[in-house]
Amino acid sequence: MNERIDGEPRDEDLLGPPADLQAELKLRERQLHAIHRVTEALFSHSLVDDMLRETLAVAIEVLQADAGSIQLHDVPSDTLVFRHVTYPQAHHLIGYGYPASRGISGHVFATAKAELTHQARENPNFNREVDQITGYHTESMLTVPLKRLGGQPLGVMQILNSRHRFEERDLKVLEVLSAQAAAL
Repeated sequence: MNERIDGEPRDEDLLGPPADLQAELKLRERQLHAIHRVTEALFSHSLVDDMLRETLAVAIEVLQADAGSIQLHDVPSDTLVFRHVTYPQAHHLIGYGYPASRGISGHVFATAKAELTHQARENPNFNREVDQITGYHTESMLTVPLKRLGGQPLGVMQILNSRHRFEERDLKVLEVLSAQAAAL
């Protein structure tokens, strides 16, 4: 606490942190809690599939998003196949595959670099087919590769339509969560 020359604290020091700092601290706390939950799941789930499902659920919760999916690469057909989908009307996507070179997911898979996308429909890589199949309207997304440390991507995790605006820090959190999920 900074004191005035006369030794008394300043009024603004007595008021506590500003509201935006408090919001930032709450967000950081939620993110750390999510990482803790995924770490616990890593040791409590014996099946990789359960771990992936739990990580997706935690990511959607902490990033305050509407939906998400995990798409795994099928090597023989060179497709990304939906393994987990959280949007209730899109469960029929599970098992659906499309060429690994298509869409934002395909781009992230090919480059192994995470991507934050605002206004998804304006992105030339956006795969409109998935929205057409599900009736979902994708506005924004975070897409990260699922890969083992130092390895090639196994697939991608994608989080859709934030209840706030996705930011770079959200992408970083999703990268940490996906790295933990792919560690198995």
